[in-house]
Amino acid sequence: MEQFGPIIPLTKWSNEYDVISRTNQTDTGLGACIWAEDIGTAERIARKLEVGTVWINSAEVPNPHGYCSGWKSSGIGGEWGNQGLLSYSQTQTIQIYK
Repeated sequence: MEQFGPIIPLTKWSNEYDVISRTNQTDTGLGACIWAEDIGTAERIARKLEVGTVWINSAEVPNPHGYCSGWKSSGIGGEWGNQGLLSYSQTQTIQIYK
């Protein structure tokens, strides 16, 4: 279940594999925050998480220029950014041969 409201779920983890594994075992994946001094480590972890958005050293700050979507049971489709605009479009190809 995803947490909504004025709460921050905090858990201890022993290594990167542990935190990535526990995060990806959930049925949801809207977003995640990673707090770290080493940005390289945080980015490496972020790329392995099955979530729509990852904020590094920040709480949720929506970015209308980026694509906003969830993974798994956190939603279908997305919005914002070029990718979001395409989700409202219907592409058609017409080919004429003479």
